[in-house]
Amino acid sequence: MAFSLIAFHARGVDIAGPSYKRGIQQVVMDVVATAADVDMDIGDDSGTFWTDCLADATYGELATQALSALQGIVAQSAALISVQSEQLIDRVQIGTPSGAGQYSLAIQNTRPNIAVNAADGELAWKLVLTYELNNFIYPVNTSYGAQSVN
Repeated sequence: MAFSLIAFHARGVDIAGPSYKRGIQQVVMDVVATAADVDMDIGDDSGTFWTDCLADATYGELATQALSALQGIVAQSAALISVQSEQLIDRVQIGTPSGAGQYSLAIQNTRPNIAVNAADGELAWKLVLTYELNNFIYPVNTSYGAQSVN
């Protein structure tokens, strides 16, 4: 399995509601996998996902900057609010994906680890991670790689 992080975008989101002292941070990651058996351990800095992304000859520097930005965002976050991806629509979340149409999601270091069964693994992923920041922390706005469509 090999991954490439081809784009990383972090942006603040306007808040509407009772959480007026806290900022909302959104992170959009565009990931390409070379095989359909997807096991993205984004929560583990030394896991397969980041090891592959950092070693990528084309996008390694982008991944280095993105990992540093993500670590900074997580350090200033109160919670990971949501993990979204079009590639997870119409799939069922279970403990261990053993068949088509299934995925698992675990949170490690306030970051997601996503596994999808090889029967219907995706090669291209757009992940949207939404964080609630600690009180009085401003969101990070940064962009590495091609402009994201979302």
